[in-house]
Amino acid sequence: MFASNIRLTGIELMAKHRIKEGMDLCFLVMDIHSWGAGARIPRCLNALASYGSAAKPMLPRLRQLEADLTAHPKSKNFQSEIQQTRSVISRIEEASEPVELRGIEG
Repeated sequence: MFASNIRLTGIELMAKHRIKEGMDLCFLVMDIHSWGAGARIPRCLNALASYGSAAKPMLPRLRQLEADLTAHPKSKNFQSEIQQTRSVISRIEEASEPVELRGIEG
């Protein structure tokens, strides 16, 4: 229950230092069917957006996230997250400045 904050802080730190594994980790942590998703999703989306053009490979997963949130039984509760997802998709699509990624191992 309280581990989400630690995980999210780690994801934000990975995004700050452009660690490529952080992008995949965002999708694992968001988990839209678990309690607290409304707090996890915005922070993960912000982290993904900070990768800029380097996050373009994540666009299909972001589009799937948008579809999953829209189809969710409690989609009314996720309207701000759906809108934020659309915004992040647009930002990443429009990003053109190259971003150098690092791996965890070097």
